[in-house]
Amino acid sequence: MLFEIATSRRALSCAGKSDTDRASTAVWSQLIDMSGTPRQQARRLLSLLFPNDVAKSIYREFGDIVAAARAQLSPDLVNRQVAAMDAWHRIGIGNRLGQMNVPVLNCHRHGRYRVIPPSNALKLVNAIPGAWLAQFNGGGHAFMARYPRPLADLVNSLLELG
Repeated sequence: MLFEIATSRRALSCAGKSDTDRASTAVWSQLIDMSGTPRQQARRLLSLLFPNDVAKSIYREFGDIVAAARAQLSPDLVNRQVAAMDAWHRIGIGNRLGQMNVPVLNCHRHGRYRVIPPSNALKLVNAIPGAWLAQFNGGGHAFMARYPRPLADLVNSLLELG
């Protein structure tokens, strides 16, 4: 089966939480590493975001584009993003998730995705009353691009319930 669903409700959401599981120190270091050529940075980044076969394919097709984008990043911008991600984990909004009274569908990639540990998907859906969880197997960072039809069908089905 392409995805698994748990609990109930509709709509899309994602939220930080102070008790979320963080990526390992090694993954975090690779994510913010600006050393090497832009192409080396692109290869390193893609290897973190996608399963190995997908990362290689994306690198072959779009490595130049990702490298050009990496070359445009200033160290100051990366440092600000790091600070924002750290604050998201430290402060988050976890204490307010239980107060949500809107339908929520948390779509998550399941499998080898190291930047955001998969355990956070379950923590998030358990913190929001009546939330749904859909896990897409092996999709990596952009699972919605890899599985557009199943995701669209899922969202449409849930919207029809409302």
